[in-house]
Amino acid sequence: MRRPRRDARSRACERSDGRREPFSGECERWSSLGRRTRRAAVSRFFEPLPVHGPWTAVGLARGQFLAILAVSVALFVWIGGPVWAHLRTSHLGRIGWSYAAIPPLVAVALLRNGRFGWLRLLEGSALIALTKLVLTAVVLMAFALGR
Repeated sequence: MRRPRRDARSRACERSDGRREPFSGECERWSSLGRRTRRAAVSRFFEPLPVHGPWTAVGLARGQFLAILAVSVALFVWIGGPVWAHLRTSHLGRIGWSYAAIPPLVAVALLRNGRFGWLRLLEGSALIALTKLVLTAVVLMAFALGR
């Protein structure tokens, strides 16, 4: 007989027969002697990063999405020298190269996942580009305000 366990994501307790009962603050637990006891369930303050998100709709894994985003933001920050050293100069080159890297990286990730399609490539690139737009604007404003 399987021991019941608490499912932290759905806030429910799983019973020994596999069914779930609503989470009421306590879950059934087996003691070391094989007796059933009830204990207060502790909710964690920090949950792990979600595995499913907008990146799964376009065929990317969370790690692939974050890696492509990190590479693109790193290109923006470091091409032509560190961005904080050149706040008053034109950023056209760094913007162009950082956005140009997104579609090839998305294509490689989709091919690796076996989910390549032109529409998925367009959707994945647009999702990362929009996320990068917000992220790089925040980074650039933080550097500008910090000076």
